[in-house]
Amino acid sequence: MNAHVSQSDLNTIAPLDVLYQHGFNPRQSHDAEDIAALAHSIAVNGLLQNLSGFRDPAQQSQAAVGIVAGGRRLAALNYLRDHPEEFEDTILIDFEAIPVVVTTDAALARSWAGTEAATQRPLHPADEIKAYATMADAGSAPEQIARAFGCTVRHVRKRLKLAALPAPALDALRANKITLDVAAILTMANSEEQFGEVLTMALEQDHHPRYLRDQITRGSIPSTDRRAKFVGLELYQMEGGTVEEDLFAERSMLHDEALLDRLFNEKLQTAAARVKGDGGYAEVKTTHEVHIPYNLTENMRRAERVPVDLPEADQADLDALLEEGQQRELTDDEFARLDALEERQEGDFTAEDIAAATAFVYVDRMGDLITSAPYLPRNTKGPASGANDTASRVPDKPPLTQTGCEDLHKIEAIALQTKLLGETELVLDLLALQLSQGWPGYASPFNIAPHRTAITPGSDEETRIDARLTDDTTPETETLEEFRAHGKKHRNKVLIEALVRAMNLPHHTPTIAAVMRDLGVSPRDVWTPTAANHFKACRPEVLDSIWRDLSGTADRDDDADMKAFQKLTKGKKADELEALFNDAGFQEARGLSRAQVAAIDAWLPAELVREEK
Repeated sequence: MNAHVSQSDLNTIAPLDVLYQHGFNPRQSHDAEDIAALAHSIAVNGLLQNLSGFRDPAQQSQAAVGIVAGGRRLAALNYLRDHPEEFEDTILIDFEAIPVVVTTDAALARSWAGTEAATQRPLHPADEIKAYATMADAGSAPEQIARAFGCTVRHVRKRLKLAALPAPALDALRANKITLDVAAILTMANSEEQFGEVLTMALEQDHHPRYLRDQITRGSIPSTDRRAKFVGLELYQMEGGTVEEDLFAERSMLHDEALLDRLFNEKLQTAAARVKGDGGYAEVKTTHEVHIPYNLTENMRRAERVPVDLPEADQADLDALLEEGQQRELTDDEFARLDALEERQEGDFTAEDIAAATAFVYVDRMGDLITSAPYLPRNTKGPASGANDTASRVPDKPPLTQTGCEDLHKIEAIALQTKLLGETELVLDLLALQLSQGWPGYASPFNIAPHRTAITPGSDEETRIDARLTDDTTPETETLEEFRAHGKKHRNKVLIEALVRAMNLPHHTPTIAAVMRDLGVSPRDVWTPTAANHFKACRPEVLDSIWRDLSGTADRDDDADMKAFQKLTKGKKADELEALFNDAGFQEARGLSRAQVAAIDAWLPAELVREEK
């Protein structure tokens, strides 16, 4: 026994009120949800392990005991005491008699704190799965298992889903031959044959989990797909579509894409008919794109509103509000009044224009139905001038500058090359295919001379370029014997890096596009758009569209926030979008949901959106 600790000190019963978390304890903060789950476990099972404490002479109260090991248990005990309504009559703890092992030796207290933090090990996932399954087989509900193990019900459901995997997968997990991510992907197999194929890929070919997920979900559509959001799972299932919940990705998988496409088209056509009837347009066109393709509007122009003169009192009110807005921030009511007056002043479209106009209906990336109207042929007379709209016949400027477009393609190349750095066998297969076909460098996966493909964009701000892609170090001169002495691993590293740096840009060849789909390559893996690296290269109307789609603006062009954004200078719009994409505080202040933030994180310029084949 340690000379500094008496037997009476070692085994102490103390009331909860005198226990506090000591500064020696290495875990000073705890997750609230985790503590609540642990409290439920203690309520059912009791306190299975004593706390470890230190009577710190610096404390004024001689009765106080600082907990140096067991801080989570102490927090859970306090939660139990403070929330008795959650536990009914199930609490097995006497809050006046908490078992604590106590020392007055500071060195030993520090040792206890460090030892518990270093030696605590969670159950191996395979053992945890087996334990949960055993309780479930004995009749315990997921809620009971969660209380017993001090975890969430959702966590239990995920583990029970894994428990249903065939034995080879669980054996591989127990032997650490596959990860939990791979095991979760295997739960999505829809046949023994598919399960065996994907497990073999994981064990023998060491494919990335994302690649395995793509293989096993090929032909299935996630419920986050814009088509599924627009149609709705309820309608899809009413029409006979099957859905499987993916607990591990917090979404569902739809297995009948043909049905989904049919329902998507039918609902879009129904919406178009409603827009035509309600709006009185001459024609309503639909598109399955996430925006209106340029080729649909290249010979059209937006109809112009006919401005109106406000009554004298309203005009005075508008002028006063505009002047006040320069001096101070308007109240919500004042801003609403300003917005209403400006909208009235803008006027409306003429009945003649509406009757001759075309409206476009499409579904955006969020699954929302968007109506854009009215459009007129370019050679029609405008309502304000009564003359041919000569200026409008000038072709629209492209949505992005040439430099901006080239930079996007380079960023896409960075994302692809970065992904391929870990795909040795695939790169070698591509090289072998190219050489066997005798393709010229410009039309093949690799620009073999080998010359490096230029990938550094004009602005590389917020673009994460792997140093191996831009390394210009001159290698030392070696003989063949010296080079081979490094071994095959070194040979492969040199070969792969050289080949990846020589790969052509993704838009050059369909083969590379297919590889990108299979690997799940996204330019957003290596690039976050900012004012400098993208937004300042966009046309103002493109910036308006991005803000409309992603900022949480509820009513599109009729929303006050949208109108305020449209009035900004192009530079200010670019800065606002940079904050929207890069500043978590800005996103929180706008009250964006997780789904909206996820849409921002996944957003790509139209020039980089690859249609699924």
